[in-house]
Amino acid sequence: MADYTTTANLALKKPILGGSDGKWGEYINENLETIGAKIVDLESASTARTLESLSNVLAVTPTTGQVLQYGTAEWTAASLTIPNNLQDLTNVTISSLADGQLLTYNAAQSRWENQIPGPATIPDGSITTARLSTSLQGQINLILQTTGTPTDNQILRYDGISQLWNFENLPGGTVAGLTDTDLTGLANKDVLAYSTTAGEWVSRQLTIADITNLQTTLDDKLESVDITVSALSDTTITSIANDSFLIYDSGTSKWKNENPSEVRSTLGLEIGVDVQAAGNYLTPSTGIGAGKAIAIALIFGS
Repeated sequence: MADYTTTANLALKKPILGGSDGKWGEYINENLETIGAKIVDLESASTARTLESLSNVLAVTPTTGQVLQYGTAEWTAASLTIPNNLQDLTNVTISSLADGQLLTYNAAQSRWENQIPGPATIPDGSITTARLSTSLQGQINLILQTTGTPTDNQILRYDGISQLWNFENLPGGTVAGLTDTDLTGLANKDVLAYSTTAGEWVSRQLTIADITNLQTTLDDKLESVDITVSALSDTTITSIANDSFLIYDSGTSKWKNENPSEVRSTLGLEIGVDVQAAGNYLTPSTGIGAGKAIAIALIFGS
């Protein structure tokens, strides 16, 4: 492990306190040599020198008007020709020059060329307002003061309050573009109904009350229809007999008809005890046996 550190400048060695005593003289001598070399460098730098004495400058005797030009990792004296005309430039080609022609850049040739001005030489959007009359400039400036983003078939309408042109739908182009309609919350199968409260046409769902006498007509139709039990979708009626009962069958999830004897058997009822023999009805004074339950919807009779 080193017993010295170095200085920030010149990297001189600084012995560490408590280090080897025999190294102090060695470090001092090395530091003096380093300092001496730097002093010599400073003396050399302060002495008048020439460009040719530099390591990266060729020792060529210059002439009046020459410049120092870099090439191939070295500087050398070279003559400089300053162009006096456009055609003297290396990337300019001038031919058959005439009044009013422009100098335009040819990207394919990487050169500037003279051309007669025309639509091809003036890209879209490059014409400035300096070409327009003052009044026309003012009109264009007004049109450019727009808000929002236009969509297909919209028009520009001027708003005197904001002093801006706004994009709007063409009047009559769509229902939403009309001034007396409100399509807030528009949903599938909505209709336009006039609201005297809002004073405009409002989109909403159609109700039975919207159609005059529709509810009355529907009620009359329902009352006039002869509906039978067997026509219902959750009933199964077969071989119906007098005094039959309508019993719910959870297995088929439907109501089915059963004759009195089948009902008595299902409920465990005895004639003369639980029911009267003549009518198969429960007697007021007797009840159904313990644990028995009955749900009777209809009794069929002749």
